[in-house]
Amino acid sequence: MKRQNSAAPAKSVLKVKVESPNVKQAPSAKAAAPRAYTWRNRFRSALLSDYCQSGLQIAAGFFVACLFTFVRPIAFPQSCVVATYFLVVAVMASPTNHLGTKINTAASLVGSVWIGVLLAAIVGTFSKLAGPGAPATATLCVLGPAVLAVLAINRVSTAPPTLWALGMVTCLAFGLTSILTWRIWPISEVCGVFECA
Repeated sequence: MKRQNSAAPAKSVLKVKVESPNVKQAPSAKAAAPRAYTWRNRFRSALLSDYCQSGLQIAAGFFVACLFTFVRPIAFPQSCVVATYFLVVAVMASPTNHLGTKINTAASLVGSVWIGVLLAAIVGTFSKLAGPGAPATATLCVLGPAVLAVLAINRVSTAPPTLWALGMVTCLAFGLTSILTWRIWPISEVCGVFECA
């Protein structure tokens, strides 16, 4: 009876010794397969990431925007502001990198710019009616900050999230156009500010 009891555990030990190498080798064989393609997966994920898409969009957009400033045949007054407007569309007012989001933001940007330009043209017209010289400057100094204070409400707004960026564009368009109206004296030429802006 003693010999049978001592032989029983020996079989279990042999089973463990035989099965244990197989258990250890199985994971190593499975893990070795994807290591050969790790760098490709990482490179592909980097190209398709939001950071890479944003960087490529901003680089390409700034290149096109700078052409309006440095290439004289296509340059126009205040063409340096194109880069600022592109930055607002591409980064500040676009929650995603989708093309439809960019187009929607660009359409909203056009409306924001025209509001500022229209109000600046109205303020410039009142300054011309006040008279040349000091009266015109005083009218601009009084009406300009008053209108800008009203436009600043959108600049500090938090809802919707992109309203503050579009409000900043409205304030920028109003300020730049007001400066142009100060240099233009005839009231009939104030409408030319729309084309300059």
